[in-house]
Amino acid sequence: MRRRLYSFTSGALALILTACGFNGNPNEGESGTENVTEENMECYVYRSGSSSLCEGFTIYEYKGEFIFAADYFNCGDELVETYSLQEREVKLFLEEANVVFAKGTQGETKEEDFDRAGAYLERSYMVVDGVFYSVEKIDFEVLGIDVTDAHEVKYPLDEETTEYKIEELPKLQETTQWKEQPVFISVGEFQRCVGKQIEERTGEEIERMAIDGLGDEDFMIKAEMQNGEHYTVTVTYLGYVVKTEKE
Repeated sequence: MRRRLYSFTSGALALILTACGFNGNPNEGESGTENVTEENMECYVYRSGSSSLCEGFTIYEYKGEFIFAADYFNCGDELVETYSLQEREVKLFLEEANVVFAKGTQGETKEEDFDRAGAYLERSYMVVDGVFYSVEKIDFEVLGIDVTDAHEVKYPLDEETTEYKIEELPKLQETTQWKEQPVFISVGEFQRCVGKQIEERTGEEIERMAIDGLGDEDFMIKAEMQNGEHYTVTVTYLGYVVKTEKE
């Protein structure tokens, strides 16, 4: 893979609609929308596999940016790649989204079907202007985005996951954004995801992290590094570190 991997989710893979800025139950059907644009595209997800081995690829809008996350799961091991798309990737993504959007909606697959042990399922859908559409899969290779199969991924060791702790995490877990996610988010992997990104952005190892504020689309963390430096960190509810600001 061309970019570093991070991990944040657990169990069956799913699009986290609330964290994408979409609240409540999605409406499936016609909205009057003719084209997918940067202004009306909220999120897109592709999922395939079974309850024991699966992968999911999500692109969601965040304050004018589009964030990509690849979620891999293999018998309890998990890994997620997450980063902001470049301008060219966004352009190609919207072009491909319009192609599958124009072809019309496909058959519905219920989220709970992904929890059936051993069952292989495949699903692709998007939320455009507040409306839910089941669509064909977008070809990520056309976008220049590298993805792989869940059984080929090198997953982090448990020892690495347990190194990272976010103090006052229950505050985050009590938010609507966290509670309304359709699948359980692994606390350990979420903390590791955030911690790893902070270390990469700052070039320093983390001493401690603590929740410092909760917003509609993101939340704040106070991070203290082992060299004594302090940072204010902005994170999306899907685990992407937006920015780190030195205090």
